[in-house]
Amino acid sequence: LDGGAQFLTGLPQLDNLYRTSLLNLFLLRTKHAAAGTGGQDIYVVKPGATIYDSFWFRDGAYIINAMDVAGHPEEAEKSSRLLTDGALKGPLKEWGQQADGLWASPRGEWDSQGQALWTLIHHYELTGDAEWLLRNYESIRRGALWIKDATAQTKKLDAGGKRPITWGLLPKGVSEDTGSSAETYVYEHDFWVAFGLREAIKAAERLDRHDDVRWMTEAYKEFSVDLLASVRRAYDTTGGGKYIPGDPFDPELDINGDLAAVYPGRFLDPKDPMMKSSLARIAQHSQEYLYTWFKTLNNGDMWTYMTVDWAMCSLLADDLSQFYKLYKSYVAHASPTNGWPECIYVESRLGTGDTPHGWAAASYVLLHRNAF
Repeated sequence: LDGGAQFLTGLPQLDNLYRTSLLNLFLLRTKHAAAGTGGQDIYVVKPGATIYDSFWFRDGAYIINAMDVAGHPEEAEKSSRLLTDGALKGPLKEWGQQADGLWASPRGEWDSQGQALWTLIHHYELTGDAEWLLRNYESIRRGALWIKDATAQTKKLDAGGKRPITWGLLPKGVSEDTGSSAETYVYEHDFWVAFGLREAIKAAERLDRHDDVRWMTEAYKEFSVDLLASVRRAYDTTGGGKYIPGDPFDPELDINGDLAAVYPGRFLDPKDPMMKSSLARIAQHSQEYLYTWFKTLNNGDMWTYMTVDWAMCSLLADDLSQFYKLYKSYVAHASPTNGWPECIYVESRLGTGDTPHGWAAASYVLLHRNAF
């Protein structure tokens, strides 16, 4: 750890949480020797050692980005090979990029497309390694093209010849983050891929791929217009003018996906009235200053690492009082060994999911660094 960035507060509890969280990220990683192109090693980051001993893009994106911001680009690069290597086989191939440019683990969680692009382009932004970007650009281009093609599938007029509220969104997908296992048009997915498209444009610009810049920019602008129109309509109808719903139709879904609209995606301004009212609803429903599930699918009640995204939305909105409360609460709910479970039951105080949880550890690294 001493070779990485040092973010020191002088408060042992916080500084030890930072170091332990980084150690846990490295420990929760599996090396597959010579499993990639030319015999290169593939390192798979994982959110847990037992029930979560697998790979999810949503966890992996935060974990790899945490390694990068902590000044360990070589470890982030090893961990990002899974996203770009075309010679993978077996389970690694299922986790990697598919022939059509899709990143999805598990399939149907389309937010992974934006999360993978964020991971790759952010790594370049922090390292400035243009040679690495050039080697991996084709994966980025194909990932952006998948978004363009996927959003074109929902551009179908309704029976009355009008554009439905789902016009131009991603196809139906699944996300347990909504508190439901049903397929639907998940806004969280759309916020993430809007972010991913914007990131891909940066890569094309850096490499002077002018044709790619053109179609990516056109795709992003069109998708942004469609998504914003849908969100505004759903906010006024399904959300009753009080919050952005989890999808265009169901007012009962969890709305943690709204957080991705601001952090890290920056699709909406953190002071946008729709976002402010959504954050207010999250705060009203929360317990102990932790994000608390609206609907529980055997995941516990208080959701640890999602609280960090909520805190970052507060920081970006200049609501430092709320940010401080959420920061303190996240620290206070760490285990005696400086880790977090995925969720904590309010009544029993028992945690669910692996402890230490990799996404939760990555979230603290990002929170600690971003607070500076």
